[in-house]
Amino acid sequence: DPSNALLASNDDTCGLQAQIVYAIAAAGVYKIAVSGFSSSSGTYTLSYSSNVPNSPPQATPQVFPGTPANGAIVATATPTLSASVVRSTSGTTVHAEFNVDGAGFVDGSVVAGDFGSSTLVSAPLADGPHSYVVRAHDDAPLFSASSAVINFTVDSSPPAAGTVNDGLGVDIDVQSGRTVIAANWSGFSDPQSAITSYAWAIGTSPGGTQVQGFTSVGTATRANTSPVLALAQSLRYYVTVRATNGAGLQTLVT
Repeated sequence: DPSNALLASNDDTCGLQAQIVYAIAAAGVYKIAVSGFSSSSGTYTLSYSSNVPNSPPQATPQVFPGTPANGAIVATATPTLSASVVRSTSGTTVHAEFNVDGAGFVDGSVVAGDFGSSTLVSAPLADGPHSYVVRAHDDAPLFSASSAVINFTVDSSPPAAGTVNDGLGVDIDVQSGRTVIAANWSGFSDPQSAITSYAWAIGTSPGGTQVQGFTSVGTATRANTSPVLALAQSLRYYVTVRATNGAGLQTLVT
């Protein structure tokens, strides 16, 4: 943003892909940084879309829904709702009004000038599916039509923990090989937004990463090291699995 502050970040919202939805409140230059997992590098695809209004005020106010976007998964029970609004030719200020789950319209913040972003911090919402519509209201006073229904999911809890087994079958405590470590896991779940990815790490202490940092395996539920390792004789090694849900919340099990 114009002050070079971090405004938003994301990791693995869409499986192994990232997505950010942000309501711009001030004019300026905004920069997007993309980095690869761990030390990964190479080419990438960056897709961008915007609903910032570019039309002048008209006879009635206009509204452009912002966040949460349709189909979004949010990790907080009190998400910030936003919309871009444009005043009418008869108005001087304008704000959005949000109706969450049919509970009635509630005023968002007031925008002075032709257009801008109006926001509202939602009242606490239970985990699960929700919806809202939004409209613009200026001081003329005039209203826009309500937007289409926007559906989103609240998932404020991390995945339920599962079980991690050393080896590719039932859990083992001892192995003769000193070049490969394998593991498999099961029982992780998330009823609101599902498990979108797993990563695993290997250390010489519970939860440690001394041998291998967290390495993504997508939605696979087993993995083995490659290339080969040089494991020490009679040393205990620990495998930790990190499960991530659609809201980006994580659970670790060793």
